[in-house]
Amino acid sequence: MDSNLSIDLTGKNIVLTGAAGILGENYTEQLLSAGAKVFVADIDSDKVHTICEKLNSKFSNRAIPSVVNLKDEKDVKIWSEKIISEAKKVDVLVNNAATKSPNFFNQLEEYPLEDWNHVVDVNVTGMFLTTRAFISHMKNNKKGNIVNVSSIYGVVGPDQRIYEGAYYEDMGGQINTPMVYSVTKGAVLSLTKYLA
Repeated sequence: MDSNLSIDLTGKNIVLTGAAGILGENYTEQLLSAGAKVFVADIDSDKVHTICEKLNSKFSNRAIPSVVNLKDEKDVKIWSEKIISEAKKVDVLVNNAATKSPNFFNQLEEYPLEDWNHVVDVNVTGMFLTTRAFISHMKNNKKGNIVNVSSIYGVVGPDQRIYEGAYYEDMGGQINTPMVYSVTKGAVLSLTKYLA
């Protein structure tokens, strides 16, 4: 990522979900380097706190750890209310969270419904819950931005050949793009068009 972005986010409060992931951590650093205060949100408390400690030594304590389970409606409500109370205003919500499940790379014929539901719950329902949680606040302030992170696979079908020979050690499986990923990323695009 280009660390020389010519954007000034000084004084802006940004909520970033999925912040403990590879992209999320990079997004957090870029937003902080542009002057924003970032609520670093993810379900993994240890990673969230580690990222904030690392980045706060560089960016004057503007990375705020914020743990949330996006599958849990009550947790999202409590989490969002705490952020709004602390920040006073939320300028941007970045819906970046996406998940994998234990059998994420299984072939369609063997894909467990439990895994399907888990991914849909985080990737789509979680985005709905976070958007719903912050949109009234933004409307009341008469400003705010919601950025939803999708994927090219929400638009086109994946070419599984590009993954040949690639193996995901932590997930114990041959890498591919499963149907649930494409379906949820397509849903993100539809959700975004609806909101726009």
